[in-house]
Amino acid sequence: MHYCVKLLILSARSASSRPATVASWRSALRLPVRDLPLLCTLFPILLAFPGNSEAADLRVLHDGFQDEWPPEAEIYEDPLGDGLEVDFGSLSAASDGGSHYLLFELEEELLLQQDNLLRLYLDTDLDAGTGQSYGGIGADLTWDFGDRDGTFHYDGSQTTVYHSDLDMRELPTHSSDFFELAFAAGVEPVNGHPLFPEGSMRLILRDRNGGGDRLPDDGSLLVELSDGSSLAPLDTLSLARPAGTALRLLSWNTEFGGLFDPAAEGAYERILQAAQPDLIAFQELWDYDAQEVEDRVTELLPELGPWHAVRIDGGNATVSRYPVTQSMVVAAGYRETATVIDTAPVLGVPLLLINCHLRCCGADEERQWEADALVDFLRDAREPGGRLTLDPLTPMILCGDFNLVGLRQQLVTIQTGEIVNQGVFGPSSPPDWDGGDLADLVPRQIAAPSCYTWHDDWSSYLPGRLDFVFYTDSAVEMLGSGVVWTPELPAWYLAEWGLQADDAPDAADHIPLYADFRLLAPRVENLEIGVEGGNMLLEWDSSPGALYYTVYGADFGGAWTPLAQPADTSWTTPLPPAPAGKQYRVTATY
Repeated sequence: MHYCVKLLILSARSASSRPATVASWRSALRLPVRDLPLLCTLFPILLAFPGNSEAADLRVLHDGFQDEWPPEAEIYEDPLGDGLEVDFGSLSAASDGGSHYLLFELEEELLLQQDNLLRLYLDTDLDAGTGQSYGGIGADLTWDFGDRDGTFHYDGSQTTVYHSDLDMRELPTHSSDFFELAFAAGVEPVNGHPLFPEGSMRLILRDRNGGGDRLPDDGSLLVELSDGSSLAPLDTLSLARPAGTALRLLSWNTEFGGLFDPAAEGAYERILQAAQPDLIAFQELWDYDAQEVEDRVTELLPELGPWHAVRIDGGNATVSRYPVTQSMVVAAGYRETATVIDTAPVLGVPLLLINCHLRCCGADEERQWEADALVDFLRDAREPGGRLTLDPLTPMILCGDFNLVGLRQQLVTIQTGEIVNQGVFGPSSPPDWDGGDLADLVPRQIAAPSCYTWHDDWSSYLPGRLDFVFYTDSAVEMLGSGVVWTPELPAWYLAEWGLQADDAPDAADHIPLYADFRLLAPRVENLEIGVEGGNMLLEWDSSPGALYYTVYGADFGGAWTPLAQPADTSWTTPLPPAPAGKQYRVTATY
């Protein structure tokens, strides 16, 4: 299959030529619909490319996914088969005023931050006589992806720069056949010398292997950089807990036991007090036992106690306001602890929570083993007998630092149940109760259109999405989520929630993330789907006492997303222009 290299700047066409919503693009392209806490965080995309003159807005999220991008976003298509080590495809680009975004796809997967010779050339002052001369442009910035550094040219001088100098981000962090890049629009790599002094730039993407591919094949691409003035302000997510019955989970890698660091005590207390969690999944509490962790959380959150803590593997501690009825290590010698928690007071049923901290860095074999073990454990939990037996549709949540910095297969295994080491862990097994995938939460930062959960200015590795929440969306629905990256929070928000701008980076290199869940309402009886007058018609039996119904839709294997809340027992929607591979379900709320 051929994939494309996309830089996020919008191909200029009439706005009327695009579907009206991001959701309609997802439907039309038959791409997974994920449980995002937003469909509207977003940036305008403006492209100036030979032959195009009109501009259109496009809303995207820097999350390492492509599903927001319609065909009109593509600005260049590289021929297939003209690359050796790397074969480029198409290119798209976008700006939102705060950042400039690039999305590119490849024919084959690779790890962007190592083991490649890809170089990006950006001529940002549009002067071919300044910077590094290549391909008819003068590159003010060259960035070598495999080396994780670059060179910035200014006033006849040059200096080595790193991601922190450029406020640069790349997603996904694991291997992929496409990548999203982001640069801060107002960044000054050298004090007083901006990276983007003009309203446009020229770029070239190149594989420096002998005979390697080049994008474009000749010349360079001209990209206009939008100032974002046509976009509505980005919604700031609220830390307030949802009304009604909901369970709040907080996941946080504490970086070498930072929860117990006196210098970070204030940061931990302020964030925990603002989040008000019911369950906390800590990682990297290497030197502290369950009682010490329980006592520490009681000190910082006394009003929510009594707390119950479990610490039985090499560093993970699960802390709960509700009693823990069972706990066990998923695989001996690894950092995956499963706990059954009596969440009946809030969810109405118990919950299986697995706190994970997979092996880091180049340990792909060990990380795949851990991923296979998780799938095997979930299969055992769903079936009678074995180590653990759960009632059908018991909610199951996996969270923590998954360290997905190597092969994408480990993510595929966890989400879909595709086991690699079948001689040890048995055949593949879809992990949700309904025979589908686990939902991948993908929370975004409270006040920024970014989804990275790890950030370290002193590391050569770029910010990444290392912390995940997977859940059985056949049993629970996600009500809200967020990544508490305090440096991006406005002053009024910090004051309202009792936070300080440096709290998250002072506490740890990983950023805490939260998610709110509630039990999925009971499904209606006798759901029938038909066609009437060019519309799809859903009808079902009345549920006595129901206040309203919720219609959910999903691509096969994708997460369930609420579509409508009718008061009666039918719902219609226009038929898609082509078979969309959708499935539907309806629940009743009393």
